[in-house]
Amino acid sequence: MPFRSKEEQDLVDEIFKNGILLDPPKALRYNEGKLKWNLLPLEAMEDTIRVLMYGAHKYSLFEGPNGEKVRGADISPEDAKGLKLIRSGANNWRGGDGWTVEEWWNSMMRHIVALRSGEEIDPESGLPHMGHIGCNFIFISWLSKYKKKITA
Repeated sequence: MPFRSKEEQDLVDEIFKNGILLDPPKALRYNEGKLKWNLLPLEAMEDTIRVLMYGAHKYSLFEGPNGEKVRGADISPEDAKGLKLIRSGANNWRGGDGWTVEEWWNSMMRHIVALRSGEEIDPESGLPHMGHIGCNFIFISWLSKYKKKITA
């Protein structure tokens, strides 16, 4: 059984003979009402992603060379490379039931106040306060959508 019908093969032959398809069929797309992710300037999220990476390391738990537990907060990411990861801190911010919206509001406000006071870099992390503000905004948004309603 041939791959194409006679009509399909004639059309393909005509296309190749003439070199181009003058009026190609248009693909259908039904995107009305869907999110337009291209509106988000991803490059503006770089500091926020760096803060997420910082937190992922800070709240990770490693096994040291003698079997001892080592917190990510106590070592550099470079020093952690040779250690066994026991628990990743990548999603620590989700916090189970331990985090409250008020804690994230307070954290975000501390970074906003520091930034408005002229301090651009967070002294603990060495990263821009704006990245921390971005993280806190994401955390509050996620928490309000999936865990608790915002009351603060």
